[in-house]
This record gives sequence, C-alpha cells and structure tokens, in this order.
Amino acid sequence: MSQATTTGAAGTTTTGRVRRSRAGATGTARSQSDRPLRLLATELLAGIGPLLVLMLLWQVVYLTLPENQFLRGPLEAVEFAVSGENVGELAAALLSTFTMLLAGYLIAVLVALTLASVVTASAAMARAIMPLAVVLGVVPVIVITPVVIMLVGRGPATSITVCVMITFFSCFISIVSGMRSAARGIDDLAAVLGGSGWRRLVSVRLPSSVPGLISASKLALPASLSGVILTEYIATGEGIGTFINLARANYRYVDMWGGIFVVVLLSVLAYSLLGFLEVWLGDRYVVRRSSR
Repeated sequence: MSQATTTGAAGTTTTGRVRRSRAGATGTARSQSDRPLRLLATELLAGIGPLLVLMLLWQVVYLTLPENQFLRGPLEAVEFAVSGENVGELAAALLSTFTMLLAGYLIAVLVALTLASVVTASAAMARAIMPLAVVLGVVPVIVITPVVIMLVGRGPATSITVCVMITFFSCFISIVSGMRSAARGIDDLAAVLGGSGWRRLVSVRLPSSVPGLISASKLALPASLSGVILTEYIATGEGIGTFINLARANYRYVDMWGGIFVVVLLSVLAYSLLGFLEVWLGDRYVVRRSSR
C-alpha cells in the first residue's frame, strides 16, 4: 500500500514536471516569436521620442519669439501634412525623391558588394581600389553636386548619381570589414571540403557583411537623402527638394515647414527600421555562427 502510494506520488510529480516543462517551452516559443515585434517597437520609440521632444522645443520657440511670417509651428506643419487637399501633391513629391534615393542606394550597394568581393579576394586589387574609395568618401556633398550636374545634366540621373557617390564609401568599407572578419575556421573548413571561391563568398563572407551593411546604411541613407534633396533643390526641378524651394519662393511657409516635417518623420522611421534590422539580423547571425 505504502509502495503504491509512493509510486503514484512519483508519477504525479513526474507528470507535473513534464507539464511545467511543456508550459515553459511554450512560453519560450511565444517569447521568441514576439521578440521581433518588441524590437521594432523599441526602435520606433527610440526614434520618435526625440522627435517629439524636438517638436515640443519647436513649439516653445514658436510661441516665445515675436510673430514671424517665416516661422510656423509644428501643429501647422502636421495639419498641412495630413490635410486631404495637400496629401496628393506632397505624396507625389516624396515618391519622386524616395524613388531616386532607393535606386541610388541599391546601385551603390551592388557596386560596393562587387568591389568588396574583388578586394577581399586579391591583395593587389585592394591596394588599387581602397585609395580611390577613400578619396571618393571624403569629398563633401556640396562639392560633388555641382560637378555631377555639369557632367550628367539636370535630370533624375543626377540625383541617383549623387546618392550613389554618397552611399558607396560607407557601405563598401563596412562590407569589406565584414567579409574580412568572417570566421577563419569556417572559411578554411569550406575550402578543405572542396568549396569553390564563389561558394565560400556566398555562404561565408556575404552573410558576415550583412550586419555591417545595415549599420552603414543607418548613416549613409540620411546623408544620401540630404544629397538628393539638395540636387532637387538646385538642379532637377522635381521631388520634395523642389517642393520646399517653390513653397519658400511663393511665401507658402506652412507648406514649406510641412514638407520639412514629413521628410524628418520618414527619415526617423527609416532609421528606426534599419536599427531593428541591425539588431534582428545581428542576433540571427551570431546564433548561426555560434551553433556552428
């Protein structure tokens, strides 16, 4: 009787442990599935929080200074950005600008990936390419833009070219650094197992460059956006840069500040999204490397 009771108690205890283990595993799985959403929310709050503080200071300055025809408050800018009669015009300008930005960014990343692959495979090519990349990276955008206008003209190609020249250097350096930091053991093992140079590039070096590329993009894209807007402002006659310039020239200062506000807001959202990708992809990359 006593032995049966003991056996029953042991079985109950074991069953309880199994249930708790399953519950813990379920909770861990749910936590892991919710992690991307938590990361995204954290990055959005980290980006929007300072923007709200800046808008509060903007409102304080607007209310403190004497009445000024040029200066408008953040509430007027937000109202302009969301009002139905202005959304179409503003959206068309933003679409033009961000199309040029995206095209220039993709071209810059493609060129950077190609040259980084060559540089990491050949020391001679590295000595030839790296100095040119550094020279391109230190030239200010205010110097690049007039030269590009004279060479390319006053069209969409000008905005794309300026974006490529601004974005390329930081992406190139980050990709090269990531490829060179790829685990030597993994690369050597792939070579021993008969992996070709192309297979090792795709399987080992390129994944190693992804976190660095995202980090570089967080700095390169805002600078590229400034370059595209400057090019639109002085050359192309299209996009949000021209929208802001025409609003200023026609004394439509509410429109001007509304356009500036939307550009800043979209830049903050893009920066937050890249921050999320940086952490999320970085975690996945570290886990995969450690599991190997």
